[in-house]
Amino acid sequence: MTQETTRRALFGAAGLVAVAAAVPVMANTAHLSASAAQVSPKLLALLAEHKAADATIDRFYAAVFNPAVDRETAMRAAIPHIARETAALSPSSHTIYWNTGDRHSIAHAAGIAKASKARSNQSEAWQQRRSDARSFYAAHLRRERALARVARDSGMDAAEAGESELYAPIKAARHAIYNYPVASLADVAAKLAFIESDNGMDGDDLLPLVIADVAQLVAREAH
Repeated sequence: MTQETTRRALFGAAGLVAVAAAVPVMANTAHLSASAAQVSPKLLALLAEHKAADATIDRFYAAVFNPAVDRETAMRAAIPHIARETAALSPSSHTIYWNTGDRHSIAHAAGIAKASKARSNQSEAWQQRRSDARSFYAAHLRRERALARVARDSGMDAAEAGESELYAPIKAARHAIYNYPVASLADVAAKLAFIESDNGMDGDDLLPLVIADVAQLVAREAH
């Protein structure tokens, strides 16, 4: 998130007008009974569900994901970059240097390496450059395969799959909380407190949610 996403975000330019208009409506619900002023049991259950799922993934990060990241980082660092040079084609040109840490080097060497020998410049110097490019590009591909194995061997692939699986119930609970049909101001307050504790929400998204909740209260009050 790049914007402030707590309840304070409501008091931006457009938010101030809309919320100010909503305040009298919310104030008119102050006479609701004490039982209705409490957070709805179903909303409390959803909040508890989210909290439990969040705690589960936090334990997973500490025990599985973060160690996998550390292993992957160390294993990738142990695979060095490869550097090659190829001689100048003529006294007026210069030596070419390729390095697997430079994507432009890789692209340059690949273009030469993939050129058909029969269609290439037939000079001995050029054919040597083509041979050097093929050698460098082959080394680059071997390094890439080694890096790809790191994700599996370090446990990072499995850790990312596990993260996705554990995040699904968090996302589902969050969605259910955002869309819960509020029955009281306590429900609205509980939602806002949850959003703030859950790293907030962009003001442009939060404002329609609050307005919808106020409209829900108005509709209930009308009946």
